[in-house]
Amino acid sequence: MARAHIGGSTITPCTEFAAYEDFTKIFKTKVANNETERNSAYALRYQIYCIENQFENPADFPDEREQDDLDERSVQGIVMHRKSRLVCGTARLVLPKEREDEPEGTFFALCPHADLLPEASTAEVSRFSSSKVLKRQCELFPDTRRFMEQSPLLPYLTVSLIAFTLQEAVRNDITHLCAIMKPSLMRLLGQFGVHFLPLGDLVEHHGRRQPCYVPMNKLLIDMAREHPRVWEIATDYGRIFEEEKEQAQVA
Repeated sequence: MARAHIGGSTITPCTEFAAYEDFTKIFKTKVANNETERNSAYALRYQIYCIENQFENPADFPDEREQDDLDERSVQGIVMHRKSRLVCGTARLVLPKEREDEPEGTFFALCPHADLLPEASTAEVSRFSSSKVLKRQCELFPDTRRFMEQSPLLPYLTVSLIAFTLQEAVRNDITHLCAIMKPSLMRLLGQFGVHFLPLGDLVEHHGRRQPCYVPMNKLLIDMAREHPRVWEIATDYGRIFEEEKEQAQVA
């Protein structure tokens, strides 16, 4: 199920993100590529979606780890406080189906117009979220407190999750992103140069949600024009495209 929740509050983007290098010294955004990190992501999702927001029934997850069948073909990202190893942010990119018997993503299951997108190269943005409780715990550490003297933490968590999502989309040859998203989150991401386009009417999914999509080319062009600093962070100064060229040449 595609859901996103950023700390339950409005974010004012720091359009320059001058302190992003300082942020990366305190927090690490990465793929959860081992069992420990994946379990940390699932535990965070349980905290956000079962406890803080009650989108899911906690009784359905007795191990206190929120998971579903889509995790098997997803790239799971986490934002981790380096010193404490606390995970306070997460995002998931659900990759296209490789077999017909794999479960349908939420977008393709709920959007009547989903067939307008190229299913073989469209990935669903999901579990894009941060925890108010875990963020407050991270803020107790001296390095985070010093960082927050110069900038609020939440916009940096958000832009780091955007960077994870775009970089993994490029690495997996994704041409379109899709989601079932709150209209308010669509507007928020637009402030970072990420403009999801509505596709059809609102649908019921833990409240009224908008099926939406964005072609990767449009997203990157819009971001570079509107927020070049966010583009630099999201593409690692364009190096992500050089990595893809090198991999293509090797292949």
